[in-house]
Amino acid sequence: MENRQVVRRKIRFRMRYYPLEEMDNARPKDATVVDLSDGGIRFETGEKLHVGTRLKLDFPDAPPDNQGSMRDAGIVVWSIQPVPQTALFRIGIKYI
Repeated sequence: MENRQVVRRKIRFRMRYYPLEEMDNARPKDATVVDLSDGGIRFETGEKLHVGTRLKLDFPDAPPDNQGSMRDAGIVVWSIQPVPQTALFRIGIKYI
């Protein structure tokens, strides 16, 4: 059983991200948000991100009723590859 202080809402929409440390040289990468809360999001993408990586987040396709709870920066708190040999990673982000 999970012990969360905030409620997560399942949802799916596209987003973009890039590392804050590479803002001048980075191109945004695509991902799909799979759930969100007031404290962070979980998304799926084609690359593994290291815990501690700070990201700039962009949500151009977010439903209007969810935009107020999302922030434009976060830090990777976990990153997993649920199915080995598959280019899909799930990333947990805490807003900063």
